Order: sequence, then C-alpha cells, then structure tokens
Amino acid sequence: MKDGKLQRIIILQCCLVACTYALEGLWADGAMTGMIEKGIRFLTGGSSGCFLLYLTIKGRSFRKKDCILLYSLLTFAFFSSWSICGFSFQLFFSAFYFTWLSLIWVYLAMKTIKNPDALMRWVSLVFVMASAIATGSVVVRATVSLKAVIPGNDRIFGCFKVGRLCGFGNANIFSMHCMTAFLFSLLGLIKWKGKIRILFGAALIWNWFCLGLANTRTCILATAFTIGVWCFGCMHARLAKEKVQGRAGKELSAILLAALVAITLLPTFLAPAFLYKGTVKMIAGAVKERQMVVSLERVYSRDAGDLETLTDRTKIWRKSLETSISNERRFWIGTSVKSNEQVNGVYEGRHDIVASFSHNMFLEVLRRLGVIGLGLWILLIVTWGEKAIKTLFDPQEDSGSLFLLAMGAGTLLTGITECGPFPIHLMIAIPLPFFLCCGYCMREKNEKA
Repeated sequence: MKDGKLQRIIILQCCLVACTYALEGLWADGAMTGMIEKGIRFLTGGSSGCFLLYLTIKGRSFRKKDCILLYSLLTFAFFSSWSICGFSFQLFFSAFYFTWLSLIWVYLAMKTIKNPDALMRWVSLVFVMASAIATGSVVVRATVSLKAVIPGNDRIFGCFKVGRLCGFGNANIFSMHCMTAFLFSLLGLIKWKGKIRILFGAALIWNWFCLGLANTRTCILATAFTIGVWCFGCMHARLAKEKVQGRAGKELSAILLAALVAITLLPTFLAPAFLYKGTVKMIAGAVKERQMVVSLERVYSRDAGDLETLTDRTKIWRKSLETSISNERRFWIGTSVKSNEQVNGVYEGRHDIVASFSHNMFLEVLRRLGVIGLGLWILLIVTWGEKAIKTLFDPQEDSGSLFLLAMGAGTLLTGITECGPFPIHLMIAIPLPFFLCCGYCMREKNEKA
C-alpha cells in the first residue's frame, strides 16, 4: 500500500475512534439498545484490530518493549476472565477488549505515522465537533428539566443532580468528557491555522462552561495542572534555545510561574454556575416561567480546592485494597474485567451504599487484574513516563506537541480518584489523549524530525 494512502487511512480510522469516544455517553447504561451499542463497539474495535494487526506485522512492532507489554496486558486480561468466568463465545465480545483494541490502535498510529501533526489536528477537530453535539444536547435537556416541579433524573441525556450538571451517566463521567473536549479544543487552537481557530476558540469557552457546571474537582484540578505543565514546557524550551546565564534560577522561576498560572485558573471554573443561573433566570423571567427560577436553586457552585472528595475516597480505597488481598486468587489475577462485583462495605453501618469501582486507577487495576496485571500496567507507565519526560525537556518540540504531553500528564492525574486512562467497561474519553500522548513519546527521533 502506498504511503500517502496508508497515512490517510490511519487518520480516518483514528477519527472514527475519536468520534466514537466523543459520543459514547449517549449509549451509556443502556440508553440505546444493546444491539446498537455492541454494533458500534464491534465496528470501532474490530476495524481498529484489523488495522492494528497490519501495522504490527508491517512495522514489526511486536518486537518492541512497549508493544510486548501492551499485548501481554491484554492477553492476561483475557485469560484472567477465562479462568474466572469460564470459556464462552461472548468472552471474545467483551467491551473491554474492543475498547483496548481502539486505544492500542490510536497509540500505534501516533507512534508510526509520518505526519503526527496532521493526526493531532484531525482527531482534535472530529472530537470537538462531535462533542459539541453531545454536550449541547445535555445542557439543553437539563435546562428544560428545570421547568418541572419534580426534578428530572435523566442522568444520561441531562439533568441537575445534587446541584451538578449530569450527563452520560453521572456528573463525573460528563466532567471527564468535558475536560477531554476542553483539552482537544486548546490543542486544535494551537495546531490549526486560519479561520478554523475561531471554531476551536468557541469550543474552548463552551467546554469550560460545561466543565464548570458539572463541577468535578478532580477534572478541574487536572485541567489546571495540564495547562501548568504546558506553560512550564514552553518556558523551558525557550530558555534552552536562548542559552541564558543563571539557567537554574530561570528554571525555578518557570516552575513557580507555571504553578501560579494553574492556581489562578482554578477559581475561573466557579464562574459558569453563576453565568448559567443569571442567564436562565433572565430568560425565564422574560417568558414567565416561574418554576425555572425556583428550580435554579438546584444549581450550585462548590470550591474546586475542597478536599472532601479525597477524604471520602480513602474509605473506598481501604475497602478495595482489603478485598483485593482477601485471598490468593484475587491477589494474583483479580476478579476479571468481566466481573460486575462492586466495592461493598465501604461505610460502616451502611451496607446499602456500595461503590461501583475503587475510585483509584491502580487499586481498580489491582482489583480487576490482580498484582500481575497491576505490575504490567506500572511497567507500561514507567516506560512511557521515562520517554515523556525526555520529550518534555527536548527544546526542539513545538508548543502543540508540548501541550499533547501535558494532556497525557493531566489525564493520568485523574487516576488518583477515578479510573483515569485505564478504561474497564465504558469508553470514557479520558484515555484517548493519554494514548495519543504515549504514542507520540515513543516515536523514534528520526520520525519526529
């Protein structure tokens, strides 16, 4: 196959994956029929698997350490499920495997494509446009629900639950989606040229607005952290090129300035709730919808720096760890990626309250895949992290590539209180920029030139 045609096919397939990730929330928790959901996953994951096999054989990437670890993790997950759940035809059609085939495809595509900038541009454009449709429908549906005396509870298509904007299942999933769209909007704003940047600028403001309404502190902190890392990377690259004297002091100043930028951004995410309430109140007054004005009290703003979330998660972490080491089978191979078991007994005296997962990436991998699977995942992160740090400090990298690296760091940070870039069932959007970032870091030097 000619190189030019192959590059276009690679970009097209990655855009298909990006579109699927952008719209995945619309069929979360069975919102669409099971056959449609399985069909979409089969189309995306199956086609990605076919292209993945072609690139693996053509580029002999199966000999590389990172690919060996990735395929080992996927293979171990399969045999873990087989040993615990038994062998069946449906074992081959688990959402986990199709999700990971899509992610590994994106990773390998970014690693091998000759023009990574083109891949960044088109994936950003497709994800941002598809995301605008999904998030826009959620905000409209949630706003309409304010007209009801009894609060709406449609957490898939949009409502306000406990004061936060919910969509795609809950406020946390919606926030992770908005965070990803926000970061891709900024990446597109950096990478694209011309009038199309107006679209990305508008998308950036819109996703900031939605992220503030959903108000998940983990995502807000991770977004600010991402921009802080990017600022530091850009300042470091400039200092390295200028070769200024007293560089150590300049580097320290760059770190402090980047931290200041990140901290300054945090309070801005409190503004969307006030803007939304003011705008809707004005419109409701004009059309004489008194119930909407009353219902606006459901929308609230909370401090992004509050540590309540982290304090609450520690109880889940403790119980998840206790469960994971309760017997040898759980310790070594986990409960499998097909298990529906939840984390029970988190709160003493409240056995009716359960957590759907461990609310920490590493503990969730341990719970699902045991210490063997966790070891493989940690080896992958160490391998990617080493390359990422070297790439971040490479003065030849442009601002767009540095931002992609910062996106990887920010999405990994969400793993403190969520699954982060390690998806189990839902194709949450967070892993997409992470695997793009890791694929870029693992490119050979001559491929980046």
